[in-house]
Formats: sequence, structure tokens, C-alpha cells
Amino acid sequence: MKAYHWLKSDMTSGAGGEKPWTIGETRTIKGEIELCERGYHSSKSFYDALRYAPGAMACIVEVSGETIKGGYKKTSSTRKLIDASDATKVLMEFDIDCAERVLPNFEKYYPNDGRPREAIKAARDFNKGLITQVELLASEAASEAAAKAASWSASWAAKEARSAKRSAARSAARSALWASEAARLAAWSAEVKWQKQHLNMLMEELFKEPV
Repeated sequence: MKAYHWLKSDMTSGAGGEKPWTIGETRTIKGEIELCERGYHSSKSFYDALRYAPGAMACIVEVSGETIKGGYKKTSSTRKLIDASDATKVLMEFDIDCAERVLPNFEKYYPNDGRPREAIKAARDFNKGLITQVELLASEAASEAAAKAASWSASWAAKEARSAKRSAARSAARSALWASEAARLAAWSAEVKWQKQHLNMLMEELFKEPV
């Protein structure tokens, strides 16, 4: 069964103390396996596997034998490393794309604050080798200051909203809250779906094959 996994840059796992993996190698563990404790882990997508990634070495694997599934990963008694590639720049590009996608949410309330947009551009330039890390960090610091200011403003607005809600009818407040939560969950689900598809596309470009 084809699956996905992440290793450290030296091709070792995050835990277990095993020697580095090599492409084409198959390993089998004897005895009982246990999710999160004993066995060879993998996930059905690179996105799901990122939750447990110890490094940026992206791995396409094949798992077989006894397998236990749980949450976003599974553990198997046998795993073969089919292919591997350093995805450091791909992951940075993915982070940048995700940030840029939600940038309008910030600019809607702070149309005259260009610091986050400038930080995103700086990150792209750094990933392409066009600017130094010092220049990138300076831009990120400015963006972080903008985010903190936005967070403070949002906190103040939330306090005002709570005061207004207390003055409204309790049933109406509940209805508004439920509607807001439903919208938030729907938006979150759609965003996660986009992120999974986008990361898959970037990884396909890296490996030159469907993933």
C-alpha cells in the first residue's frame, strides 16, 4: 500500500534510534506493533504526515504486513522506502501560499498596513535566494508587530461584542453564536481541503509523479 512519511535531513526517523534509511530499502519489525509506540509509521497523504514530521525529507513509502490505523497515521510491520526528496523549499513555498491566501482577511480591516504583504514577498524572495536571512527577519519582525496590533484590536472588538450580546435577548444571542460557529467550521473545512490539494500539487512537482 502506497503511503507517505517524513524523515530528518540525515534520513533518520524522529524516534527509535535506527540507522539512516536508503531508497529502495525494506525493513520489517518482529513481534507485536503498537500505534505511536512500535512499528513503521506512515500516513495517507503528505499533509497528514506533516503532523508527525521530524524533518523536511519527504518520503514515498510502501507499507505491508500487519497494520494498525489511528487518526491521521498508521503503523505497519513492514515499510519500504520507494523515493525521498528534500522538501525544505517546497514547505516554505506552501507556508507562503497559505499565508498569502488569508492575507485579505487582514487587509480587509487594515487596508493601509502593508507589513504582512511585504513579509510574504520577502519570504518568497528569500526562498528564491534573492535576499539574505537578515533582510527576511527584519520583514518578519515588522509583520509580527502588525499581527500583534491586529490581535489587540480584535480583542477589544470582542469585548465590545460581548457587551452588546449581554444586552440582546438570550435566544437571539445563542442563534447568532451557533450560526457564527457553523460558518467558522465550514470555512475551516474548506481551507483544509485547499491546503491538502495545494500541498499535493507542490509535492507532485517535486517528485515528478502523482502522489
